[in-house]
Amino acid sequence: MLLKTHLLFGYFMFLILFFNTENFITFFIGIILGTIIVDIDSKKSRVGRHYIFRPLQFFIKHRGIMHTLIIAILLTLIISIFDIYFAFAFFIGYAGHLFLDALTVNGIMLFYPLTKKKIKFKITTNGIFEKIFFIILLITNILLTYFFIIKLL
Repeated sequence: MLLKTHLLFGYFMFLILFFNTENFITFFIGIILGTIIVDIDSKKSRVGRHYIFRPLQFFIKHRGIMHTLIIAILLTLIISIFDIYFAFAFFIGYAGHLFLDALTVNGIMLFYPLTKKKIKFKITTNGIFEKIFFIILLITNILLTYFFIIKLL
């Protein structure tokens, strides 16, 4: 899926899972960071195209180890040493990214290195179904944002 779809889905998860006004910014940043960090393994992605990630990309391939549950859990555990609430949000964003990529025709090896079996479905990246999903997410997020703002007031 495209970055814009991942970000919109991350924002959707923020809107439906956020429940603590004290940690509004922490939760939002955690989800967004978790959503985008997964693609540092691809030099074609908006995040991964930065040269700082080139050494990492030399050793791992796109939709490889970074697109696994083990790395999501490992990174979350490391982050939880510093801030458990941020780590929870990070995991939600990361897992949401994995979920969306598992829906694509390329899929992901979610349980690697335990198994190399790919979880995949029929959505083509930037295809018609992703575009429809994006529009539905956009409309849903606009409505949820409205209700979220009313709740905060």
